[in-house]
Amino acid sequence: KKLPFLEEKINHYIAYGEKILYSSGKGSYIPSKTGVCRSRRKWFILPDLTPASILWTKAVYKTFKHHELETPVYFNQRFYGIYPYDDRISNILCAYLNSFVVLFYLEFITERMALGALEVTVDSLKNLPVPDFRKFPEEFLEELENCFLILKSRNLYSVEDEVNQKDRIQLDKTVLKCFNISEKEIDIIYEFI
Repeated sequence: KKLPFLEEKINHYIAYGEKILYSSGKGSYIPSKTGVCRSRRKWFILPDLTPASILWTKAVYKTFKHHELETPVYFNQRFYGIYPYDDRISNILCAYLNSFVVLFYLEFITERMALGALEVTVDSLKNLPVPDFRKFPEEFLEELENCFLILKSRNLYSVEDEVNQKDRIQLDKTVLKCFNISEKEIDIIYEFI
């Protein structure tokens, strides 16, 4: 049902609002049809974000996990988007980023927040040493990717419990091979963990 009397009252209210002055709260008045907001320069600029298929978690606390997504998504201030130079190495890059080798590196270069969380800055992520996986043999890359896919297929535990998981150990040992660390040296490293 149309309510003509209500429409008339609404039109009267709008006409009244267009004629009066509004207080700016500073002792001055602003005419109702002013372009004040429209004409001033914006105090912010939102960046042009490109959706990412790999998300780096900015703060690391009880678990250490960076996400690989089938569909790229927009991200916010709690994640950094990572863009591999070649989509074919996405799993391999995620394997490396999710290894405890990277976590231990971050332990040395980042500061702790309240309750012990690691807060990874953009600069520390940019400076993270990442091997050029294009220079590795295909068999090695397949081994690294398989280690990651096994790890990716299950729920992760806390860092303290995760370090003792067989599939985690296998991933980390494979990543350490990127740096030409021998099996004997890897065993010595694991004695200290």
